[in-house]
Amino acid sequence: MYPTYALEVRGEDGWQIVDGTEASSRPHHYDTLRAEFDKLVNAAHPYTAHFVQEFAIRISSNGQAVDIWAAH
Repeated sequence: MYPTYALEVRGEDGWQIVDGTEASSRPHHYDTLRAEFDKLVNAAHPYTAHFVQEFAIRISSNGQAVDIWAAH
């Protein structure tokens, strides 16, 4: 059995699953989410200064962050 991974964004209402993605334990689901995570982070970098402090993106497993990026 594989761990369940989810791609989430944190805003004012806490952690929410990113639209168009799902939490899943399918084989290689982490790799799929990691590719989307990288796209979101790369798209966010030029705009980092404009994000609110609470903005972050993460891949989680059972509520624990595996990978995380936060605007500072």
